[in-house]
Amino acid sequence: MTLLLAGWIGCAALAAAAETSFEDETVRIELPAGWHIDGEDGEYLLESDDQNVASLLLLAFETEKSMAERLAEIEEQFLATQIIRIESSELRTIEGEDVFYRRYRLMMAGSEAEDATSIQLHQYSFWRAEVQVLLQIETPPGKQAQEDLFTAIFGSLEIQRVPDPFLFEEPE
Repeated sequence: MTLLLAGWIGCAALAAAAETSFEDETVRIELPAGWHIDGEDGEYLLESDDQNVASLLLLAFETEKSMAERLAEIEEQFLATQIIRIESSELRTIEGEDVFYRRYRLMMAGSEAEDATSIQLHQYSFWRAEVQVLLQIETPPGKQAQEDLFTAIFGSLEIQRVPDPFLFEEPE
């Protein structure tokens, strides 16, 4: 009986440390242990047990813009807020695929100082099944980027249905 109980506890511990699987009609993803996901149709909010936050967007466009042009539009919107500032930008090649990485700093109360009290936004962009994937991870002051979340999503994300294009209509 003791051996059976010890085996059950060991299996439970392994299951708790295992990745979390998420699937809906749009995506299938394996998340690292401690991460939870909610959302649908290509727009998802992710939260970790230790209160880290991320968003995952699948951006299907009808236009023929390159990823660089799309990212420039998103960045222009960020910078127009005047509370988000770009810190770094790089192109990474992972498993033969291009991943655009940008790091932004959310300035607190209009502060110009680069101190440890500013939140950082880590943005990863890549293609999957002709859909642009945008993963944005928010890290609180003093914490490093959640590379394990990016690695898990990049390595496991399967597009099961391309979401409808996001269409922004100007008010009349």
